[in-house]
Amino acid sequence: MNIKKKKHKLGEATSSQSDVTPQDMLAWAEFQLPDSIMKALTEMGFKQPTKIQQLSLPAAIHGRRDILGAAETGSGKTLAFGLPILSGILDLKEKADQKGLDVYDIQYKKTSAKKKPEEKELKKSNKISKNKVQIKKDNTSNKDSEEGYGSSESTDKMKDKEKKRYKAAEDYLEEYEIPIKKRNDSDEGNDSDGENYVHLSDMLDSDDLKDESDDNEQSEDDLESSENDQSDNDKNEELSDYGNQLDSNESDEGLDVNASDVDSTDGHEMDVGDGEDDKLQSQGTGLVKVVDDVKLPPHMEVRTGKPLYALILTPTRELAMQVSRHLMAVAKYTGIRIATIVGGLAAVKQERVLGKGPEIVVATPGRLWELLSQGQPHLQQLSTVKFLAIDETDRMIERGHFEELQPLLERLNADDDRRSTRQNFVFSATLTMVHELPAHMRGKKVTKRGKILNRKVDKMTSQQKINRLVKMIGMTDPKVVDITAQNLGAAETLTESRITCSVQHKDAYLYYVLKRHPGRTIVFCNSIGCVQRLAQLFGILKCHPLPLHANMQQRQRLKNLERFRDDKHGVLIATDVAARGLDIPDVDHVVHYQVPRTAESYVHRSGRTARASKEGLTILMMEPSEAFLYAKLCQTLNKKTELPLFPVQSHSLSPVKELVGLARDIDALELKKRRAAQSVGWREKAAKEMDMIVDDDDAPVKQIDPSIERTLRAKKRQLETAMARPLFPRGFSFKYPTLNDPAALEMPQENALQVMKNAIQSGELKKDKRKSKNAPLLKLGKGIKKHNMRPKKRS
Repeated sequence: MNIKKKKHKLGEATSSQSDVTPQDMLAWAEFQLPDSIMKALTEMGFKQPTKIQQLSLPAAIHGRRDILGAAETGSGKTLAFGLPILSGILDLKEKADQKGLDVYDIQYKKTSAKKKPEEKELKKSNKISKNKVQIKKDNTSNKDSEEGYGSSESTDKMKDKEKKRYKAAEDYLEEYEIPIKKRNDSDEGNDSDGENYVHLSDMLDSDDLKDESDDNEQSEDDLESSENDQSDNDKNEELSDYGNQLDSNESDEGLDVNASDVDSTDGHEMDVGDGEDDKLQSQGTGLVKVVDDVKLPPHMEVRTGKPLYALILTPTRELAMQVSRHLMAVAKYTGIRIATIVGGLAAVKQERVLGKGPEIVVATPGRLWELLSQGQPHLQQLSTVKFLAIDETDRMIERGHFEELQPLLERLNADDDRRSTRQNFVFSATLTMVHELPAHMRGKKVTKRGKILNRKVDKMTSQQKINRLVKMIGMTDPKVVDITAQNLGAAETLTESRITCSVQHKDAYLYYVLKRHPGRTIVFCNSIGCVQRLAQLFGILKCHPLPLHANMQQRQRLKNLERFRDDKHGVLIATDVAARGLDIPDVDHVVHYQVPRTAESYVHRSGRTARASKEGLTILMMEPSEAFLYAKLCQTLNKKTELPLFPVQSHSLSPVKELVGLARDIDALELKKRRAAQSVGWREKAAKEMDMIVDDDDAPVKQIDPSIERTLRAKKRQLETAMARPLFPRGFSFKYPTLNDPAALEMPQENALQVMKNAIQSGELKKDKRKSKNAPLLKLGKGIKKHNMRPKKRS
């Protein structure tokens, strides 16, 4: 009896048991994680935390600070925010059970923003009481307070307020103070030595760079003024919205006004009954009608009894599912439920899952905002979440993308008290990356009338980008963790290369890479049409490609990803949908079929390989028309030299080009056949739908050209014959009898990464050899040049 093996879903752990013992997990002891989480980590085989986890977990778990993290791709950012969230939820539940408190009222994180204004008032009152001359006590304390002098009653009130404040602070959970390492002592794990490299903490006003006392004195005024301005603006907007709503209700229902003989536009009088007039006067509302059916403001707090503790937002559906399954594996023994809310799947099923009250929701902004607008009860608690994590944040806040994110953040930050006590996590590999301004925004502008205008538009700096991000999300005093190296987010174990060719030969070079260096390969394209064309072409060449783009159904996208993961020599042709966050193990090669439009896309595409300290290879295919994008890419990534060329054997390209040419011909003939079949059957199909009978004499019936089918069959036979021969022979002639054994003529498969490393090493050796050979000539040339530059003496 054959038993089918259970296929693991995308993001699930492939092995449920490991040989790791609790003694091997001592590296996690400093974080004091709960036993239920440690048990799951032991089963998953995570012996040591990664670099980003070592630097962010102490401040996130013990210090309960917001985390702003920039780390290279494949560095373990998911657990860097997942472990503090799970640990915090368990602490909140334990606190609520021990003291019998409501989880909604427990503030998980203390914030200095709440204390600073009160401490400032205490300092000012003490200074005033010392500097002012003491006067005699008067019976009326109000007079003293009006004149600006402090009294004993006022100081007693101040002490009572202080006691209440410290008493309220007891409701907070226990919090540890983490000793802060200054920037001068340690570089937060940054390994780069470049002079022009700017650390992420240098772009943000954080207390990691200075003492706490200096921070408090300098940031109190700015913090107080910014909070006051924000609260005033919010109040004004709420009042204006409320007034507009009242006006609309009044206009709809028809407000009766007791204007005592005021004529209307049509000449009739409007009267109000005495009973209603007396009622309005007794309520003290004057001429304003009280409307009972006014909708509540959108940020009203809703409590269902099943709190929503954490919200995690991701830019793509596949990444959301992967994050949720990673967290499910870690939360296996905690009893914490996690829901995944993404588009492309049935909304009814997701509403049913939300009805059970999961503690954590991992979602994409579109579907989350859709269910929230429909009034889903569990999501109405959005303003009470204790934890907020946004993965791949720089992609989420891009202009023109994720329009639902802005109203979601406004809903989350509606209550200032809740916002200041919420713990936020922001992670990405390209947080600090900025671009040059486009050409139409630089330099001078000449108007139609001939006037020359000097543009004063500057590109956004890294510091401005980070500050805008912090303000938009509502972070308070974030802990900065930046371990990106000089290559701006790309892994150190990644080997980069390029192939320069014409547009017509790109397909042949790609086929050469796939056949000469087989392995799990992802091919990235800039458009959906390019993905569909390559999938059709390489399907004819029997490479079994798996397409992935946004127009595919979600179930088919997940199925293709799982098939690609299970195939050692799988080929995935995808758009940037698969560029961010996907953790597919053992991806050998990443091929950029087209030069990415942005440097972020290049970094995240290349990050699908060389993950978790493994080695990987990325190949950038460039045609002459993409030279400008390539130069711009190198400039943004601070590349001092061009990417090295990938070695391609020129004598092996001729059979490859022949096969690709045949496949293109077959693809064109099949397309022509499909179009001919559609043009023939459209009249019969339309007549059948309209229930009509068409006379054959009215229009001649078109027949499919039989020559197309004959040519197609001949091309397919020719392709099969060509593919039966070895593609990369050892150099023997095909006249010999050994042709009966094609395997005897094939060259052994080579590892592309090792080939590229050897090419780089040989190129460096040749360069050094050339320098050493030409060193005497260069020295002689410099001497002659100096001699010629000397001023000649006059005779």
